[in-house]
Amino acid sequence: MKRILFFVIVWLQILFLTLISFQYSLIDQFGEEIKLKTVRNYGQEFGWIDHKENLHPNFDIERINKDKWTVDPGELTYKDKVYVLLTQDGDGFYVVKEASTKKLTAVEGEVVLIGSYNYADNGVYEVDLQLGNIRKELHQSINHRNTFTVTVKLAPWGQRKVIKLEKTGN
Repeated sequence: MKRILFFVIVWLQILFLTLISFQYSLIDQFGEEIKLKTVRNYGQEFGWIDHKENLHPNFDIERINKDKWTVDPGELTYKDKVYVLLTQDGDGFYVVKEASTKKLTAVEGEVVLIGSYNYADNGVYEVDLQLGNIRKELHQSINHRNTFTVTVKLAPWGQRKVIKLEKTGN
């Protein structure tokens, strides 16, 4: 009996490790695709490149106006967990419908992203949804000084994967 239990535990561990190793590739199959716009960060560029040459875009959904919050955003502190409910606009881009520190529920055509609160500036509240870190191979054809669209796949288990960048402006 102990021998059978030992083999069952070993096979469960192997199965678990196999699932972990393939979960990034499973995003393509099970993930929901959303398109996001970039914005200038206080008159500067639409994204910045780190020392490893990864691109970190400035998304419009990461700057949330006060009227979109279901809680008083003035009471937020740095790195508070926030939930952002996104809905699709007429152009196919996802925009902020609602933001809160309480868990939000999405219906058909909506998605909820979890991030952290950064700071406020003139009634606009900056959050970090951790959608950046785009590898050089994917962003080398895009000029991050101009507007571009980012297509992201969101897995049901919370993982995110940038699958496409497209130039949208000059």
